[in-house]
Amino acid sequence: MTEPMLPPLSNESPRPSKLMSARDAVARFVDDGDSVFLGYTSWAGALEREIARQRKRDLTAVATVGSLLLPLAGCANKLVTAYALGATSPWFMERYHAGEFQIEDYTNQTVAMMFMAGALGVPFIPTRSFLGTDYLREDYYPQPGGFLGEDKFKVIESPFDGEPVVALPALRPDVSCIHVQWADEDGNAAFWGGAGEVRWGLWASKKIIISAEEIVPRGVLRSDPGRTTIPGLMVNAVVHLPFGAIPWGVAGYYTPDGAMQADYLLKMRTEAGFHEVMDRWVDGVEDHDAFLARHAEVFGADALERLRMDRTWEPERNIRYGWKAQQ
Repeated sequence: MTEPMLPPLSNESPRPSKLMSARDAVARFVDDGDSVFLGYTSWAGALEREIARQRKRDLTAVATVGSLLLPLAGCANKLVTAYALGATSPWFMERYHAGEFQIEDYTNQTVAMMFMAGALGVPFIPTRSFLGTDYLREDYYPQPGGFLGEDKFKVIESPFDGEPVVALPALRPDVSCIHVQWADEDGNAAFWGGAGEVRWGLWASKKIIISAEEIVPRGVLRSDPGRTTIPGLMVNAVVHLPFGAIPWGVAGYYTPDGAMQADYLLKMRTEAGFHEVMDRWVDGVEDHDAFLARHAEVFGADALERLRMDRTWEPERNIRYGWKAQQ
């Protein structure tokens, strides 16, 4: 049997790098009026702050867990979410009841399924979730304070057994901002840990901005293709942002930053506290490097390093993927 030969890597045509700054990536690929997915288990905190810094407008934030930063900063006036992180903020609820924001409330499972439908290119996806719950109550559906009306979902009969199912509409974000462990200059990106809805959200998106802890050579991802979550051909921009998930964590790299979470979330409970958050972490720093410097000023020079994980598991055996490209 003759061993198949792949073209030598050195003969490949050079491709333009997709590496750019967070400022340029957001300016070029996040447009006013876009629906924006910020992955829950791969939360791109630095990109989210850059969106707020640039004051993008009329966004719809979509995610299983949504942040209050974009709506409170005046960037997002609609949310599709299963849980708005920090929504117990009295100031947020006051503005919500005043009609400044519209929210469509789903569950973790149903948001993920809507992303799945969007990724598969189908108009809806059926589920038995919601049956027997308050989501179907007459005084809750259509949802008060929502914006989808009766397009939120439909209760239909299964064509196979006549049983009721809930048809969820496909969710196709205009742009996804996701933070990963590794990416190369082509946009091939690898992340591991809790996947949540992230893979489906990425695959359903029209534009993708990746921020990464490390920019690795192309050969690193070629040698471990099973870990590549999104191919570079679907990615518009790659941004190198070490500690780009802070105040959240990244599997294998660092734990969530409890000190900053407390400073960040608790202060959003009041208007004065929110403006303090904006002055300290968003408008008061021009970019991510300045953010890291501010973090060191507030919490100590070694605060981020203390979050790094110092223990890990290694595979007992390496996986053999097949033929190796000719070098």
